[in-house]
Amino acid sequence: MTIEAYVDSTVAGSFLGLAPRTLNQLARLGAIPAYAFGAGQRKTWRFKLSELDDWMKSKLLSRSRPLLQRRRKQ
Repeated sequence: MTIEAYVDSTVAGSFLGLAPRTLNQLARLGAIPAYAFGAGQRKTWRFKLSELDDWMKSKLLSRSRPLLQRRRKQ
């Protein structure tokens, strides 16, 4: 069994092509899979790249945003 490491918003943002600040805002809103570390108002957010990859794929393949090939055919 392999344990996946958590990454910070800089690494996760680079993976998704988003600014770390944007990624932290999405995490705070609960819009992306993220884990808050720390107590109080200022939390440190950590991410798992596999979960972010699954999240992004679900957004790309959603009915509200069909694949580019499907959009061109219409």
